[in-house]
Amino acid sequence: MTKAKLPRLQTSHLAEPIRRAMKAARMRPVAKACHRNASSIVMQGEVTLFYVEGIVDVGGSLIAHAWVRDEHGTDHEVTLDPSRGPVVIVEVVAVLDAAAVAARVLRDGTFALGADVHAAEERLRRAR
Repeated sequence: MTKAKLPRLQTSHLAEPIRRAMKAARMRPVAKACHRNASSIVMQGEVTLFYVEGIVDVGGSLIAHAWVRDEHGTDHEVTLDPSRGPVVIVEVVAVLDAAAVAARVLRDGTFALGADVHAAEERLRRAR
């Protein structure tokens, strides 16, 4: 069984430091891989970035999601296609620096935090 390739995303809308970090990480974001995309970009080490995980609203749907934050506190969407409409941050569950992301990946073998974010997602869905 062959694994289907996920579509690569456009990156022209991203700020220059984010594009530079992606180049340093030798990666382009892949659709439906927000945790891996954000983790890889944060761990590259050339640009100081933070991994952010939380809940976003995209077109009225709440989703658990990961993105990056620069050293000035500006959030950058690196996975969702900007043509889908605005991504509204509903709740931030965690903000991790590169060392914490690398330690988590080595310790847990996963890019996502998991339970905390999904619990927040469920709580917000019930509140709607």
